Amino acid sequence: MYEVDLPGSDISLYASSDEQKLLDKIQSGSITYKSILFNFFVPILKVSANSIIYKKFVKENNTKTIKTDFGTVQIRNRLLTEKHRDIINAILLLGETTWLPGGELGVYFKERDILKKLRMGNGNYMALRESILLITDAKYYITLANLTFTMGIFKEYTTVTKNGKTMQCVVFDKKYVDMHKHDFSASFNKLLEKTVEIKYSTIPTIINYIYIHNKDKSKKIYKLMDILEKIGFPIESRDSIKTLKRNLLKFQETMAQVFSIYYNSKEHTFTYARSNSVDILPPLNTTQVEYFINKEVEIDKKKQTIESIVQSDLYIWKIKTDLRVIEFNAFKDDLITYLNEISK
Repeated sequence: MYEVDLPGSDISLYASSDEQKLLDKIQSGSITYKSILFNFFVPILKVSANSIIYKKFVKENNTKTIKTDFGTVQIRNRLLTEKHRDIINAILLLGETTWLPGGELGVYFKERDILKKLRMGNGNYMALRESILLITDAKYYITLANLTFTMGIFKEYTTVTKNGKTMQCVVFDKKYVDMHKHDFSASFNKLLEKTVEIKYSTIPTIINYIYIHNKDKSKKIYKLMDILEKIGFPIESRDSIKTLKRNLLKFQETMAQVFSIYYNSKEHTFTYARSNSVDILPPLNTTQVEYFINKEVEIDKKKQTIESIVQSDLYIWKIKTDLRVIEFNAFKDDLITYLNEISK
């Protein structure tokens, strides 16, 4: 971390409309589907030397490998936790953002604002700085469709002088920013203070998982053990499972009243009744559907011609054919998958 002097002008004033849309999406929805799927943040408050997660990490030469249907992710150098995710969210929510040359995103912020928002203690500057340095040091080696690339979250962390005032600045890794462009995200900022109140960090991770996976309006039942396996919880530890279940009972009422998530302690399942405080934001550059229009497809074993495809709201698409109208309840990428399937 070093000190630089910056001019008072804000480069973001000249951002294009596409850059502004991306910035709006990042600021309002900093939880992405792939950050959950790839275990960017382990479901604990603090990585201790005695934790099973950390012991496995050290045993594998400070790496953690996650295999998914999309590809493989290897986490190196550092394990980030839910605390680090909260810090990232708070910086985006409270900081001053600017687009830097080369398409990188910089955020200026005051440390006391972050400490107050996350209830870390008014003078606990050193702990905050150490956490931000850990975020800067963490690296993710991702392999998708035989393409391997390296990604971090913060590329750089500095102290800056802006408009005569000393502030902190983080520069986001461009690949991390692009991930928000291509991925679904959950607008969760209205509930950030409520998740901070839950001191057992596995529960916020479970909440994040359910929110980001419930991108349509269908009512779903989520099994506890399935979620724990996906988020990287040490399911082999009976003591950890027992502690989790005790805390789920402790915060059961909070989950229902604040987050609209209902935990069945007998079945060990969750149901979600959709919170008005959470919106799911779709990718910004999904494939266009125009090429499907006037295309002959086979639907229910009948040849039909698609005449138009219209999005009624965030979830509902209507496909008009020469024979009938089909209502499709999904996001755009799911619609594209469906259209590809019926047009084979």
